[in-house]
This record gives sequence, C-alpha cells and structure tokens, in this order.
Amino acid sequence: KIRNGYGVRKAAMREELDAIPRDGSGVALPGVWIDRSQTLPEKVVVRLDLDDEFVHKPMPEREAWVDDWIKRVLDPVLDQLDKSLRYVFSQDYARHRDFSVWGGHAITLGLRRQTHIGIEMHKVPYAQQRQIVIHAIKRLPNRCGGAMDATGPGAPLAEEVADEFGHS
Repeated sequence: KIRNGYGVRKAAMREELDAIPRDGSGVALPGVWIDRSQTLPEKVVVRLDLDDEFVHKPMPEREAWVDDWIKRVLDPVLDQLDKSLRYVFSQDYARHRDFSVWGGHAITLGLRRQTHIGIEMHKVPYAQQRQIVIHAIKRLPNRCGGAMDATGPGAPLAEEVADEFGHS
C-alpha cells in the first residue's frame, strides 16, 4: 500500500524506502569504505527495544522506567564524550516497524562531523522518545546545532525540540 502510494515515481520510492540512490542524484559509496574511513574514537550505540505491552503501562511508570534506563545505560556513555569538542545532533523518527535513530556528532578538524554516540529506539512510545532525546541533547557538551526529520510522525518531536533549544 505504501509502495503503491508513490505511483509512477518508482525511483523516488526506491530511494526513500529501499535506500537506493536515484540515477544522477549523487554518488553511492560502499558502506565498507565509509567504515574504513572512520577513525578514532569508537562510536557507541545504545539500544532500547521495548515490548508491545510497555505502551499500556501508566505514564508515571513508563517515565520512571526510562529515567532509570537513562541513568544506567545512557548517562555513562554521554559522560565519556570529549568535552573539548563541539557537538551537533540528528534524529530520524520512527515508532513501530523501524528503529528511531538519534546521533550525537562531534565537529572535528576541518569541520568534519564524527559520530560519537548513537541511540536506537524500537517500539519506544513518543513520550519516552521525547524524554530520551531532550535529555541526550541537554547533555551534549558545547552543543551548537542539530537536524531532525520534521516530516510525517517526526514533525511534532522536531517542533518540540526546536521550541526547547531554538529554531535557528
């Protein structure tokens, strides 16, 4: 049904849904080249994969559970970020099928962005994604910007983050 919604725009469908670049719209680099070009430091990915029942728990219980996860899992990683670097963030929001992905990226020499931390969230309710994202952004040392998918279901979270941290 989703694929049919693209109609005759097959190249756009393949680009968006299958991550296949359109002819003439850019260059695709093999992932192995990108991985090889990444140098220090190691990026850390933390994952939160919840079951279908989590969303049915009372909100205070969900908030407390995620606060505990943040303290045990996320904060130790955020504490290790190099405080002498500037950081930006990015997010691609998802709710059910796919992982919602948030990244903290250091701005290094030559204005290169280097991912230092990634957060993957699967089946995490909107309110808890907001809780995690706002917390992580606040903890980024020398925060100087960010970008979020502000289309579709990601729009409300992007708007709330912009209201919290600035629209520019």
